[in-house]
Amino acid sequence: MAVTRKVFHLTAGAVMLMFCSLPYSWAMFAAPVIRTFGWSAEAVGFTFSMGLAGFCVGGIVSGILHSRYGIRPVLLSGTLLMTAGFFTLTLMSELLSLYLGFGGLLCLGAGILYNGALSRTLVLFPGNAGRISGVLLMSFGCGASVIGTLFSVLDNRFGLRAALGLLGLLITVVQTVGSLVLTGALRKNIPTAGGKEIRPDMESAEDPGPVGETGDTFAMLRCPSFWFYFLWTVLLGSAALIVVGNSAAIAASLGQGLAVVAFCAGLVSVFNGLGRIVFGWILDVAGSRVTFAAITAVFMGGSILLYYSAASLQIVVLIISYGLLGLSYGGVFPCNSAYIRSIFGSRNFAIHFSIVNMSVLAAGFIGPLLAGPMLRKGGVPASLLMMGMTLAGALCLPGIRRQMPSKAERKTL
Repeated sequence: MAVTRKVFHLTAGAVMLMFCSLPYSWAMFAAPVIRTFGWSAEAVGFTFSMGLAGFCVGGIVSGILHSRYGIRPVLLSGTLLMTAGFFTLTLMSELLSLYLGFGGLLCLGAGILYNGALSRTLVLFPGNAGRISGVLLMSFGCGASVIGTLFSVLDNRFGLRAALGLLGLLITVVQTVGSLVLTGALRKNIPTAGGKEIRPDMESAEDPGPVGETGDTFAMLRCPSFWFYFLWTVLLGSAALIVVGNSAAIAASLGQGLAVVAFCAGLVSVFNGLGRIVFGWILDVAGSRVTFAAITAVFMGGSILLYYSAASLQIVVLIISYGLLGLSYGGVFPCNSAYIRSIFGSRNFAIHFSIVNMSVLAAGFIGPLLAGPMLRKGGVPASLLMMGMTLAGALCLPGIRRQMPSKAERKTL
């Protein structure tokens, strides 16, 4: 019975995260918005940057709310903000409404819910943080495709405003029910791996009260290991986004047809999702040191093959490189939660997790910024840059290991 209940909670968390991936679904929203209102692509495109920033800020807000008031206000506020965002979008008539509705409300609420649902679900699986993170984050990664496809169907059938309203209603219901499940409102107590039960208002199964680690955020920020890890994620994330946002264009530059280009564009996303589970499992089995090194090595291999494919115009080599790059990039995400929890403890995990996730925002600006000038010169310079960034990431690994606090020091972190 306990296993069934935990699977039930895991499913609720996975579905909630799937519908939190709205910032990454923006490409499916942009075309209907431009078609309906006639706004320029540049003006509408700024919404994605606002949405990504709102999502990351939402993670920090979630951490602060969680540490002060518990999980219920986090999930409630996130759901209300997403609902308000969709309501604003259904009434929009100018760009300010689009920016406010999508970037200021919808993605802010999604970021709050993402952090809250992920940290709450991980409480139930303290011994399998890597694998459970992989499952949850794969669901999040698949969400962009699910939401985008669903929105396209609704838009073609009912029009933009009705599609936004129906999608908003669906997401409100899903997030409300999921929040009730995760906070234990539908079941009084929640079972943990050790056979004990925690009340819905407890912050963590591992540390339900003010004992153990103090969770001092400023102490974490003073730890060199954290900054080496943060730099590692930014370097690999930025290098990956050079390809992720331009996978179709790179394939087309090799003279491939539309079908092959479309296949290559989806390949990175598929392997990105698989990487979250594969490296999450490796993380639990082999530990963080082996996992970090394996991710870096696989990413370097993908970058080398990308260079070879661009130089020799070999599409098969390009496909293999896309698989390796997507697999390794996906592996970074479960490492974030596992690293923070294992090194800095469960106390204030939500706010610590939101801070390390700011690397996504940094990579989201650096990667596309570098991609334009590099890809205009061809795939060879871009792949060389990716190899250089991966090598710099590899140089961070000894710092992550060597600067990790000892068990005695962790009690002050």
